[in-house]
Amino acid sequence: MGASTARMKDGPMSFRDNMQHLRATRNMTQEQLAMLLGVSR
Repeated sequence: MGASTARMKDGPMSFRDNMQHLRATRNMTQEQLAMLLGVSR
């Protein structure tokens, strides 16, 4: 497992949890992330 793999107490983070964590550490909203990725509803 790589050093960049995020882990929680009970094992690897889910994709959803990882995205929430990354957005929070970068103070990004879902809308800001979507714009950065070039996606929309």
